[in-house]
Amino acid sequence: MKAHIWWSIYVKTSTMQKLKQAHVPPIEAALETMEFDWEILAEEDEQGQRVFRLVTYQNFEFERVEDLVIPLLRRAYRLGTAWTIMGLGDLAAGELRSIFGSCYKPVRSNKPPALESLLFQVEPGQVLGMYPDGGWQISREPEGGDR
Repeated sequence: MKAHIWWSIYVKTSTMQKLKQAHVPPIEAALETMEFDWEILAEEDEQGQRVFRLVTYQNFEFERVEDLVIPLLRRAYRLGTAWTIMGLGDLAAGELRSIFGSCYKPVRSNKPPALESLLFQVEPGQVLGMYPDGGWQISREPEGGDR
């Protein structure tokens, strides 16, 4: 089976340079493999402070759903420990439909990354890459043509 994980990670820092030098490396280490570059968007929080949103995808091929979920949770818990995760009910049947996780205001530390919130979503299909004008190209074709 094939699936992809979408990551949306909010980091509070003052500049793009600081984001790339200090905050991105530990995030990439937690996610283990980076198949695609980050899509980085600058936003403002409720107090008007600068927050950067990092978006990327990871593709996985696996035989059993557990072979995807365990590496996913390992990556997620390296970033934060207070996750709310939905969609794990299908695991008992060995099915993968959609798994969604959110972690808001993870435990703060005095070292990067300065995470504000984290989201992930797992869905069947593969990410092929980014379009030249922005956005992501996703193939949701079921493997074998009839799933």
